Amino acid sequence: MSNLSFGSGNSGFQLGINSGSVHYHAAEQPEPGPSPLSTVPFPRDPDFVERGTLLDDIRDKLSLPGERVALVGLGGIGKSKLAIEYSYRLRDSAPQTWVFWIHASNAARVEQGFQRLADRVKIPGCQSPSVNIFRLVYNWLCDEKHGPWVLILDNVDDDSHFRQPLVFSSQNLQSEASLGSQFDDFSHAGVSGETILQFYLADASSITVDPMNSSEASSLMKASLGNQSSQEGIEELCKVLEFMPLAITQAGAYIKRRAPRCSVLQYLDDFQTNDRKKTRLLKHEGQGLQRDEQASNSILITWQISFEHVRQIRASAADLLSLMSFFDRQGIEENVLRIPFHAERAKKTSSRKTRRDSTDSDVSDADYELGEDIVILKDFSFISSTENAHTFQMHSLVQLATRL
Repeated sequence: MSNLSFGSGNSGFQLGINSGSVHYHAAEQPEPGPSPLSTVPFPRDPDFVERGTLLDDIRDKLSLPGERVALVGLGGIGKSKLAIEYSYRLRDSAPQTWVFWIHASNAARVEQGFQRLADRVKIPGCQSPSVNIFRLVYNWLCDEKHGPWVLILDNVDDDSHFRQPLVFSSQNLQSEASLGSQFDDFSHAGVSGETILQFYLADASSITVDPMNSSEASSLMKASLGNQSSQEGIEELCKVLEFMPLAITQAGAYIKRRAPRCSVLQYLDDFQTNDRKKTRLLKHEGQGLQRDEQASNSILITWQISFEHVRQIRASAADLLSLMSFFDRQGIEENVLRIPFHAERAKKTSSRKTRRDSTDSDVSDADYELGEDIVILKDFSFISSTENAHTFQMHSLVQLATRL
């Protein structure tokens, strides 16, 4: 050991000499994040058919940060197609915008979607087994340095899991917050993003997606048929399919695959033969229809899955829909529905009350329950009101599917 002198009263000493190499390891730098990207899992449809002003309506409603838009309509009406096309047009016009696609048919797939989102944008800590993936993504989205974004929630037929406490599968833990409350946070945090939904959520602006018009439906059918030599009967077939996009592409795929032994006119003739043949054709699962791998390509099966959701949520609403399917589909009077509805309710309460004990409050309760059932059926777009608010109607294909 030797002493060292530095002057001005400063000194030091040397403990030893290291003649080996000295290595300096810099702290590991976080992996740089990617440039804005899209996680939409579907290719762009080159045969996309314009749906009037719907895409413009979506764009206009999402013009302000934090806005949320709910696309509302019957299953197979084309909500996902619109969201897909909107996402591609947005990326074309604003490539600096992130576009995130979450399949939201159940809570597990929502969690998986958020995990994939975090992985794609390389959010630090996203692989931690103890992380709250929703809060992690939420914090990332709230950071304006990442730029504008659009979040698309697809295929929400049943939104009950948005109202239940969050359960994290990787941790087997439960949160007091619901998934819906997490999305509520997105629009109230002043973040530079918008959300496209397919169900009603608080403060969301709704856009109703109706069936196509005759011209749009014919264009879609022609695109689905490809190079079919004979396209006679297209307008009539679209009409009996009630201008439903999924039913049209399903029929087009069926005809195209069997051509030339099957034509539009032959399909139309089979479809109109009887309900049995109609059901068989509507249950046929087409391929390559730009739908989620777990979603049915059959419009009839799509609706039957939705029926089951309704039955799980509110069995009385499913029973009401079954009853309504036996009425004139274009003029279902609410007053007529009250008679069997009140009778059924009276039967259920008869064990608790005598006839003499029955009061006006029982009738009032029954009317309230009937109203709640109607709201559920309208939310799922199985029925709609006519010009008379107390008269309802349903599509003939929905009527057929309900009777099965």
